[in-house]
Amino acid sequence: MTGVLTPQETVERTLAAAAHLTGCVVIVSETSEAVLRWANSTMTTNGHTTSSRITVIAVVDVPGGTAAGTVSSGEQITGPERLADLVAAARAQRARRRALAGRCAAARTGR
Repeated sequence: MTGVLTPQETVERTLAAAAHLTGCVVIVSETSEAVLRWANSTMTTNGHTTSSRITVIAVVDVPGGTAAGTVSSGEQITGPERLADLVAAARAQRARRRALAGRCAAARTGR
């Protein structure tokens, strides 16, 4: 695939890559900015920038609540393989939080 994925493609492909998870939230935000520079009532330069950010939140139920792992990236996504990497990173973050929640629960009960 060539070019950057649209926000809709990014969300759909990320959710497909996360189908094995208990829950997943995908947030894509896109911003656009035009810059104009004037001198002596004449436009001298202009520019346009577009940026996007994807956030993947992997969710799982744990004893006593819910654990979530969150990963964000501001890079341009040009292929689905990078989306699978973001899902894996969110899942790993969720696993670390799940383990931490288990240790905290054990500490509270004195185990």
